[in-house]
Amino acid sequence: PVERFFEDRVDELHVVLQLAAATARLEPHSTLAAVLVQPERADWCHVCDSRVYHVRDGSVLARTVDDTFAEQMLRERRASPERVRLHPSARLLTQALGGSRRPGPNLGSVPDPRPGDGFLLCSDGAWGPLADAEVGEAIGRHAPRDAVARLLGLARDRAQGQGDNCSLVLLKLEAPPR
Repeated sequence: PVERFFEDRVDELHVVLQLAAATARLEPHSTLAAVLVQPERADWCHVCDSRVYHVRDGSVLARTVDDTFAEQMLRERRASPERVRLHPSARLLTQALGGSRRPGPNLGSVPDPRPGDGFLLCSDGAWGPLADAEVGEAIGRHAPRDAVARLLGLARDRAQGQGDNCSLVLLKLEAPPR
């Protein structure tokens, strides 16, 4: 089952990072964003604050929710979006690969992937400066290479040298050859 597949990958990566910590006396932590495309379905998994976006016809149909204190407060309705945005601990991570606790993967899927659907996997340095509408527009209107260049350019320009890791991968589905 897909859920088990992703849980096993998360467990393996978590253990590898914990072993690296023990042998190198470091504390490596990481995020994860992954997509598994199969005939008639696409599934995704993420841990931490790297995201997966599902884009169809220029609109973001789904995106993952970050494992941050801000998202936890919103989910639990402990504060308004405005208060959460201004909270000094808003960006603190609630889980990560390699930490002291085993992370729980966050899963999502689309049962009917179509040619033209895009799946963007990206770090917070890439998605942070971008609006969902910009992500959808770039993926919907441009070829994958051009969409990636556009999104990276926007993210880097807006970060003005102050941004975090800016990584992204775009998978855009095509019709099978006849």
